[in-house]
Amino acid sequence: MKEKTVKAIQSKLIYIISCVLIFALFVMVLAVFDLLPTQNEIKDFFSYRKELDPQKDFIKVFDSGEAESIMICSNGEVVLIDTGLYENRLDLTSELWDMGVKRIDAVFLSHIHDDHVGGLPNLVENFYVKNLVLPDLKDCTEDSLFTVQKARNDVLNSGGNSYTAVQGMSANCGDFEITVLGYYSNLKEENDRSLFLMAEYNGIKFLFTGDASKTAEKKLIDDNINFDCDILKVGHHGSGSSTSDEFLKIATPEYSVISCGYKNQYSHPNEALLERLEKAKSQIYRTDLHGDVTFHFYENQYTVSAEKLILN
Repeated sequence: MKEKTVKAIQSKLIYIISCVLIFALFVMVLAVFDLLPTQNEIKDFFSYRKELDPQKDFIKVFDSGEAESIMICSNGEVVLIDTGLYENRLDLTSELWDMGVKRIDAVFLSHIHDDHVGGLPNLVENFYVKNLVLPDLKDCTEDSLFTVQKARNDVLNSGGNSYTAVQGMSANCGDFEITVLGYYSNLKEENDRSLFLMAEYNGIKFLFTGDASKTAEKKLIDDNINFDCDILKVGHHGSGSSTSDEFLKIATPEYSVISCGYKNQYSHPNEALLERLEKAKSQIYRTDLHGDVTFHFYENQYTVSAEKLILN
């Protein structure tokens, strides 16, 4: 009788352990192949906190040289769009520390090029990153893919979340609503697979285009998506291959900001592009000339300030 009881208990234990192992394996497979469900609505991305002054609602385009990193802050919540180059990772980390940032609620990566994702591992190492929103990594062949995958695993291992971006995905960061307006993962060039993101604050709209060229812009136009905005982060560091006349006619930005390096080897921003912006009557700010460019939001209005004063 005792022998049967022992065998029964052993059988139950083996069954329970097997179930636990199978479930763990199932979760690991989902994570490895990025099959965890993607939510269109991720409003609960953030939780209110008070590390930063909740009265300060702003979007800062960092002077990242010939790279790009942008910060959105509202009600103490912090979002980064891109993380700049690996070589400049310490500059970004130091600037965030100086501003009182202790954790990052979300990082959106526009696309997988080093000048947009290179600083991510150092960011994950020095801050708790609660959420990471990525383009689809499935067919990516870029050299920076390993960097992103490792950082993604570090985020998951520290208790954070990872999401694959889809068109229509949205999340609130304080008083900003951030939406993936467009994402064309089937396009050939990595630049054209950039996320089109819109941050809206009480009707004021700030459009981010990554490094998307006229090819991706045309897809956005053909899809009849409303990307009219007040402020535009100009595509691809002011390259002539981005920000077409047709695109600007719909966007109609009052302000345009270009993230580009001082006397860079690519001659960014392109002269023809600058002429298009002037023709569209958009006031231009450039990180190579103005340093960090910050847009401050107050109820239904906003102001702009620059780190460096440019004298005429």
